[in-house]
Amino acid sequence: MHWQWKNCPTAWRGQFTTGYKAGSNNDLNVLNSSPLFNERVNGLGPSIEFTANGNVHNIGYYLADGIYPQWPVFLKTIRCPIGDSRKYFARAQESARKDVERAFGVLQSRFALVKGPTRFFYQGDIADIMYACIIMHNMIIDDEHEGVLNVTNDTSVASSSYGVSTQSESARRGVPYNEHERFKAFMDIHQKEAHRALQHDMIEELWANRNRAHRP
Repeated sequence: MHWQWKNCPTAWRGQFTTGYKAGSNNDLNVLNSSPLFNERVNGLGPSIEFTANGNVHNIGYYLADGIYPQWPVFLKTIRCPIGDSRKYFARAQESARKDVERAFGVLQSRFALVKGPTRFFYQGDIADIMYACIIMHNMIIDDEHEGVLNVTNDTSVASSSYGVSTQSESARRGVPYNEHERFKAFMDIHQKEAHRALQHDMIEELWANRNRAHRP
C-alpha cells in the first residue's frame, strides 16, 4: 500500500517505502512485525485441514509472490517454471492472486474508509469495517442486478472447480496452547520442507485436475 505525503519532512523521506534497505517498511519487515499468525501459534485460530495430491495438510495458506519466505503458510508462485505442470501452476496461482488484489481494489475505490491508513485503528474495528464493506458491496451488486458471468474452464487459469482445500468440519476454536505447543506451532509455520511439500502437492493436484477436466 502506498500513500503520498507531499509535506513529509525531508529527514523522514524514504523510511517508509517498499525498498529493501534496513529500516524500510517493505513486505518482509511488515511480516516480521505482524500479528497475522499469532492465533495460529497460540492455538486460537480455526482448525484447517485439506488434501492435495493425496497428502493431508493441516495449515492454511496465503497466496504470495516471490519475496515472501518459504513457509507452509505461503503458497508462492514459481519465478522461472520448467515443465508444463509447473507452468500451469504458476499461471493459476498468479491469476488467483491477482483476483484477490483486484477485489480489494474494488473495495478501495468504492469505500474511502478502506483506502485510508488504519495505523491507529483497533484490530477488531478493522475487521468489522472490512466485513461491513464487503457486505455492503454485495448488497449493491445484488441491488444493481449485476449477474456473475459463467466463465468456462480455461487451461491457462484455475477456476473455482479446481479448489482442493476444504475446511475441517467447522471453523472451531481450539484450546489455547501451552508453552511447548506454542513453540512447536511457531516452528511448524517456518518449515521450508513443509513449504516445498505443499507447493509440490498443489502443482500435482492442479495438473491432475486439469487432465481429468480435459479427458474425453
